[in-house]
Amino acid sequence: MNNKYQSLLKIVFYGVITVILCFNGHALAGIPEPPMIIIGNLVTSGGLQVTSGSLQFRFTPTGGGTTVSIDATVGSFGSESSCYALIPLESPISGTVSDGVLRVDGSTTYTPSVRYEGATVSTGLPSPLTPERGKLIELAAIVVQPQGPTLAAEPGVNFGYVPVGYTLEKEFLLWNVGDATLTGSIRLDEGSDFVLMEGGNPVSEITINLAPGETLTVTIRIDPGVVDSTLSDTLQIRTNGGDEDRSVYGNSAAPEEPGNCDLNGNGVVDKMDLLILLKNWQTEQPAMPDLEADINGDHKCNALDLLMFLGEWHKESGS
Repeated sequence: MNNKYQSLLKIVFYGVITVILCFNGHALAGIPEPPMIIIGNLVTSGGLQVTSGSLQFRFTPTGGGTTVSIDATVGSFGSESSCYALIPLESPISGTVSDGVLRVDGSTTYTPSVRYEGATVSTGLPSPLTPERGKLIELAAIVVQPQGPTLAAEPGVNFGYVPVGYTLEKEFLLWNVGDATLTGSIRLDEGSDFVLMEGGNPVSEITINLAPGETLTVTIRIDPGVVDSTLSDTLQIRTNGGDEDRSVYGNSAAPEEPGNCDLNGNGVVDKMDLLILLKNWQTEQPAMPDLEADINGDHKCNALDLLMFLGEWHKESGS
């Protein structure tokens, strides 16, 4: 594809993405812009990562006006990330912008605040904050304290390539980030190519009983019975402090080459590639041409792809 058509495709693509992100059912009062992206890590005062709960970013115009509230996505995305938010932006037309978006005009600033489960928390967001197109804000640890028993768990387990006739064991961690005892159980949905291990023996279920701050290490074994490039199962975690499902992946066929992190094809790994990955992760249904957000080749767009992307991005940026 020549440069002329590549440029045209990128313009169309960015236009569609920004309309999807910024259009909220009201008549547009401005020009939709690439959103700001906020990535952070929720932790307890003891340093345990928090992967559940409601987190909301609020932006109040410093000169007075309506506060814009944006709900963040909270989950397990890697060892240093458990939340992100896409902050919609608009350049004003006739001096106004749509409801629920921030104004991009180079002069309007906002006072940000953040709430976890309704309680205000400190985040280190700059204040006052001037919205910038496509700006990525990476926050340091956001200290929160969930009430009652509260489950947190790793993103999942990727076994990679294991030939038929061989086995491999990996560990999966879950922990109690609340202030009361967490009880429940963990089991595999199918238990065919994957099995839970306890004391060196296969078991159908493992009991959870964790005091506040305690961690449970669960051992999972893959034992592929057929040649398949998409072996998968689901860890079903059921507790009195929340339920979570986590995926386990593997394959017994020759592994595929990792994907390209330059998702928009502009020759560099940058913020727009991150935006594309996050939007595909939300939907797990890539809808744009030449979109390869499944970077690790496991046929899904998930936390493992984000980790590979961040590693490549940091390597290219020299950080």
